[in-house]
Amino acid sequence: MWLYCRYVICCFSYMLALQALQDELFKTEESYRQEQTTLQQLRDKSKNALLKYNTIKRSLSVLQEQAKSRHPEMEGKAKETVFSRSKAKEYKEKISQLQKMLSSTGVDSSVYHRELVHKSEELQKLKDQMAPLKGKLQTYHSLPPDISLTKVKLEEMKREVDMLESEVCKNIDLMHI
Repeated sequence: MWLYCRYVICCFSYMLALQALQDELFKTEESYRQEQTTLQQLRDKSKNALLKYNTIKRSLSVLQEQAKSRHPEMEGKAKETVFSRSKAKEYKEKISQLQKMLSSTGVDSSVYHRELVHKSEELQKLKDQMAPLKGKLQTYHSLPPDISLTKVKLEEMKREVDMLESEVCKNIDLMHI
């Protein structure tokens, strides 16, 4: 019996060991599958990263080519900018000196360009306002200064209008005939 117990214990231990090995095998296979999935994901990411890297590398080379071709142009513009800035600084200094000179000589501000332009605009507005008034005034210049002479002139004009109307009527009648 002792042997039999030992045999059963041995068989049981063997079965437990086999079960433990099967569990270990299952865990290892599961781990292997997860690692394969992770590895596939990493491969995909690596491919995408490599594609992006190549695209960026090509873009960089294109940009470098463009930069090389534009380099002389950019240098020219940089020189122009430096020149323009130095001229602007020179002009500011010159303006400052001239303004100091003007203020020291006591020049009246009414002769400055801004003031002259403003006065010119005001003058033009006044001329525009006067134009219709001059037209009205011209109609009164043809009248004599005395009221009785004005009435006589008015009667002469009425006769002249009547005479013109009769001529027009005669011409219209002749056209109808």
